[in-house]
Amino acid sequence: MLEAELEDFHDPGMHVTWLVKDTQAFCQNPGPTSARDRALNFGLNHREWLALYFDVLEVDRSVSDKLVAEFASRSQKYIADEFEAEIPGYPMLSRINGVYRDAVVERSEVEVLRQECLQLKSHTSNPIALKGADKLLKISDWAQHLNLSIFLMCD
Repeated sequence: MLEAELEDFHDPGMHVTWLVKDTQAFCQNPGPTSARDRALNFGLNHREWLALYFDVLEVDRSVSDKLVAEFASRSQKYIADEFEAEIPGYPMLSRINGVYRDAVVERSEVEVLRQECLQLKSHTSNPIALKGADKLLKISDWAQHLNLSIFLMCD
């Protein structure tokens, strides 16, 4: 795949999407770790994440639902922002488990993430979830083309 065929577009996600050679070095000092490293201008947004995880993959919402009810009883708003359990059959997607948590997919795991997204796409017609899965596939394409890891950095 040629870099000209890869698309980078402005659609910020809930994380900053980085492609990096050395995830350990990046974790210690966020920024490029090689000449090929780059931040992409798009990523999985919160709405897409909610659709993918809670609607399509049916992550247990019981903890989140309790918090929503508790905050509502105090006339406050709570937004679901994380989950703990690993999703059976989706170990890479399970790593993207919260708005306030980084997620890392090493170079050797990018194809696994890609396959999980393709599998997920074949099991849903939810347009928001499909858009999120497509973004993750594009991120995987970039990572594979540049032979880099994916680092989804929380704000």
